Amino acid sequence: MRMTMGETVESVVNIFEILAAVATIGALLYLAKQTKASTASMQHSQELTNIEMQREERALQEAAQVHASQIACWPVIRHSDAGKAWGVEIRNSSNTSVYDLQITRDAGVAASKAKIPKLENRAAVLAPGRYFAGGGQYLEVLSDEHVTHPIVGNGDYAASLTFTDANGQRWVRDKLGSLQQATVVPQG
Repeated sequence: MRMTMGETVESVVNIFEILAAVATIGALLYLAKQTKASTASMQHSQELTNIEMQREERALQEAAQVHASQIACWPVIRHSDAGKAWGVEIRNSSNTSVYDLQITRDAGVAASKAKIPKLENRAAVLAPGRYFAGGGQYLEVLSDEHVTHPIVGNGDYAASLTFTDANGQRWVRDKLGSLQQATVVPQG
């Protein structure tokens, strides 16, 4: 069976159409595979970006906390020529002042059944150094010559601190020593 020239041309055209269809299907499959790979790569990049953003946020929080962590207090007995005084020693071990310091302690009862008075002191600025908060309105600066002894037998002598660091962040150190950023309630 012989094919005519027209049939031969038609057969060749059909073969080319089939090859074109196969090539198109191959290109579509390749494009689908590349799209899938690009999508996976983009998702992976987004995950890495999120991880880096979380690391950066943690680093910023840790850096902010470094200054605040150097502000602490504990209950003490201060010895002086005038005798003993019970109160709280506050220490700013950083190189920067803190602001709007509030020292609070609820009234309590000592192990000896003596009453522990409520303590509320404030300082607009607390420069680096040691301070004593007792019964007076103002903090007393403690030098190296001032001797204090920690009160270790009764948690009711402990106080909490609230202050603002040099970056404007508000912090709370509770009477157990835990340090947390204060949540700011919007005014309005």
